[in-house]
Amino acid sequence: MICLSRQLTWLLLTSVFLSSCTNVDLLQHSSEPVPHQAAARLAANGQIVNIQTGKTYTDLQQAFNELPATFDQDYELQLSGTLLSPSATLRNKKMGSFSLALRGVDGQAVLDANEKESAVVFNGTGPANIRNIILENLVITNYSQTSGNTAGVRFFTVKGQSLLKNVRFTGGYVAMRATVNCEDITLEDVQMEGIRFGGPRFGQAANDVGNVVFRRLKTSLDQSESNLSGSDNVCQLKGFKSLLIEDCTFDGATKTIVDLYEMSNVTIRRNTFIRSGSNNLYGTALQLLPASGSACRNITIEDNLFDNPKATAIYLRAADYKINNNTFIEGGTSRPLVSLEASSGTIELVNNIYYGTSNTNPIINLYQVNATSFVSDYNLFYKPSGSGRLFIKGSNGKTDLSSSSLAQLQSKGLDRNSLQAQPLFNLGSDPVRPPYMLAPNSPGRNAGDRNRAGTNDLTGKSTEDDRPDMGAYDYDSF
Repeated sequence: MICLSRQLTWLLLTSVFLSSCTNVDLLQHSSEPVPHQAAARLAANGQIVNIQTGKTYTDLQQAFNELPATFDQDYELQLSGTLLSPSATLRNKKMGSFSLALRGVDGQAVLDANEKESAVVFNGTGPANIRNIILENLVITNYSQTSGNTAGVRFFTVKGQSLLKNVRFTGGYVAMRATVNCEDITLEDVQMEGIRFGGPRFGQAANDVGNVVFRRLKTSLDQSESNLSGSDNVCQLKGFKSLLIEDCTFDGATKTIVDLYEMSNVTIRRNTFIRSGSNNLYGTALQLLPASGSACRNITIEDNLFDNPKATAIYLRAADYKINNNTFIEGGTSRPLVSLEASSGTIELVNNIYYGTSNTNPIINLYQVNATSFVSDYNLFYKPSGSGRLFIKGSNGKTDLSSSSLAQLQSKGLDRNSLQAQPLFNLGSDPVRPPYMLAPNSPGRNAGDRNRAGTNDLTGKSTEDDRPDMGAYDYDSF
């Protein structure tokens, strides 16, 4: 215990020293990829303390190797400063129901992969039992920028409930991969900045990953001219038991932002999607596709802002879903804002704002849709007038719903309480309020359906008033 106390005291003094170091502070606060030379100079400053044993390390792989073969308690490795970590791998450990935490203790400790494949790998294949991994207060940087099979952090067959919290990925190809029968994973307050190819790549087959949560995730691709042609989807996710994406900001995909495959029980709420499809007209902000011969079911998409300069906001093949309380902004494209294909069951489109800037493409495109119940109401439509303008194009079963005006929609039994008008957004007239919140004189103010309004709007404010606004923001709740 005396030894442990001395070690912790020494660590505290070291942390205080490091916090005053200009180079370390630069590493912790810069959003640019960390140069290899700077990381090498600072590597000696890094320190790891095994809280359970009191032993200190400067090498993460050695700290992993000296963990017991069979865990009989939770373990925590406290990291400070900058540590070179070229693919440090935890394997061949039987963790039972216990956890392993890697925590930065001086803000965000830096794991620098030294331009190798990954910074850290958790591999539970074979006889191992890797589970319940916690990564907190870390920067993962300087990993491979050339190989599509690499990532800053990699999970193989990691069981239990894992958590990444306050982790920043920068300077690499893919931020994180989780494959081969992993279980539950939560990402909270995670940033993925300047990633060359994309953010998380989770799952390879149906039921490959358990229950996944993305909360307050902020992610963007490298938008430099040299990388635009090679960039791709921000998030590629496949085969979960359930997925919750909430309060996230996705910015800068040259193709698709969130690409989902073969999953049901999906909730996507209070997120902002910006600049999808900037190099590809066929990109989307949010895409969900089933396996051949099956259907994705129980999908909720609510209280989101889709601000897309070129791409479709939502492309969906599913059954039984709700798309409510969203704001869709079109920047000029030949693609529909919302595309529903091969969909069935109950379909609900309520309290949305559809703002189009072109009269040559439909707002909503229906293709092979056969819904037992198709509900569209309390929406605000705007499209410039013109011979090619369509609010909805296509059919539900044998019923043609194609309409170029609200009057035509209403003649076909849809949108009895909807509006056709300019939304009149705030757009900076009130700097305290978000740009796409409705202005006080907007016709969409207090015109939504209370029964289908979310509990909170996109800002997180409660929408418990009896007359909610259409779209993702509620003016009176702000």
